[in-house]
Amino acid sequence: AEYMGRDWFPVVFGTIMSRSALVFVLSVFIFVHGAQAALLPGSSPINTPRVKSSFERILNLAAQLTSGWPVAGNSNNAGESGLLAYSLPSDPTLVNLDIIKAAVLKYYKSGAYDQDLDNVFASASSYIRSIKVTNATTVVFDVDDTILSSFDEFLSWQFGFLPKEWDAWVESKQGKLIPQTFAFYNLLLQLNIKVVFLTGRPLNNYQATVENLQAEGVHSWHEIITRGAEDVGKTAAVYKSAKRAELVNRGFDIVACVGDQWSDVSGPFTGLRVKVPNYIYSIA
Repeated sequence: AEYMGRDWFPVVFGTIMSRSALVFVLSVFIFVHGAQAALLPGSSPINTPRVKSSFERILNLAAQLTSGWPVAGNSNNAGESGLLAYSLPSDPTLVNLDIIKAAVLKYYKSGAYDQDLDNVFASASSYIRSIKVTNATTVVFDVDDTILSSFDEFLSWQFGFLPKEWDAWVESKQGKLIPQTFAFYNLLLQLNIKVVFLTGRPLNNYQATVENLQAEGVHSWHEIITRGAEDVGKTAAVYKSAKRAELVNRGFDIVACVGDQWSDVSGPFTGLRVKVPNYIYSIA
């Protein structure tokens, strides 16, 4: 930040603000934001999703920004004034990357991820048991991080993405079974519901995909659809919507679609959209 020109305010503001003052200002922002939402018909300030999300983001931001700040009258070092020159981020959703990585790791390792999976498939299973099954009844599954987990590989990359290494990993057939998805898959087989795997993997990964699924105990499906040459350049949402439309035109009745990406469960012919949590990457 600069001390002169248009950027003077964040610096001066940060310099004179103590921890308590910043929290007070953020609290006012939350109150005003909530009051505006309360004006919407039928809304409640804190229970409105938009406001609740903003409320949580602002509190998290306040905690992060003020953590370790020097406080006037409580200096750790001789001669420390308790004042700080600091520039607040222009985007309130901006968070340090190390903090994000730590939060993602905690989510997956603490049991929260497994609990979310349990909840998702409990609802999906209840719905599937309630429908009338015919010879055409079908559920479409994504593969990566839907039934085969790549978490350990992404962790080894510090949650980055390395295209060449990804292709090598797919060919190594090291994807690990996601138990909750596998339990749902077995329920479908028991109910004589067809299973189709629709993956964004290219055709040259087809055999590795088959062998990885089989090695993890997944032995039965109607077909596995991979990207062909005609699908190169298409977004996942466009590609998967088109393939589902082809399945329907061939007589399949898609009653549910399971995937870790919103692009897996968006568009026509999804039936029940079963969204598996994924906080590592996003595919459009």
